[in-house]
Amino acid sequence: PVQICDTSIRVKVNNDCQWTCKFCHNEGTEVPVNQRKRVSVFLDQSTLDLPPVENMPYTQALIEKFDLLGETGIDEVHLTGGEPTLHPDLPKIVEGLTSSGFTVKMTTNGQAKPETTCRLAEAGIKGITFSIVSFDPKEFLKTQHIQSIPWANAMIRREQQNILLAKKLGIEVKINTVVLGASDPPRVNSGREFAPHHTIKLILLPS
Repeated sequence: PVQICDTSIRVKVNNDCQWTCKFCHNEGTEVPVNQRKRVSVFLDQSTLDLPPVENMPYTQALIEKFDLLGETGIDEVHLTGGEPTLHPDLPKIVEGLTSSGFTVKMTTNGQAKPETTCRLAEAGIKGITFSIVSFDPKEFLKTQHIQSIPWANAMIRREQQNILLAKKLGIEVKINTVVLGASDPPRVNSGREFAPHHTIKLILLPS
């Protein structure tokens, strides 16, 4: 029999995020004290008084630790958060990892400034998965504690722009969205229309 070994690793680089998605698992870690409207569906309530996850520091020692992982066969690092693009040193982290020979990918909500997306491309990022909620502002807001149509429109517009920019820059682009149940298709339909129109792979995830 053929044995398939996963040689990738997911790394949470920070905890902050601009969104308050009700279905977020927040990589299973505690929610920062100043972001109590955010949730983690996998959260053990006993962790709420723990200090929040801080930004992963960018140092040469950090890259050397990843090099040790490389010696075990790990060749791909997938960066997550929180929202990883809020990490101020994310391009440096990507550059350091790619210089060490890792394939670097990321999951994001697509709210980075365009110049950040360009810097990530220059740093060598190979793939970006954009986690969308909905491109319909009313459906988007059903999942958020913030209730503002102008805010939702701004979030959606920026994410669409970043998706198309990343694709133009030659980055492997995917879109994923969480399906919460049988009544959820109206929320995900906008993504199902957008993705094939721009020849982008769409992944539907169970809640």
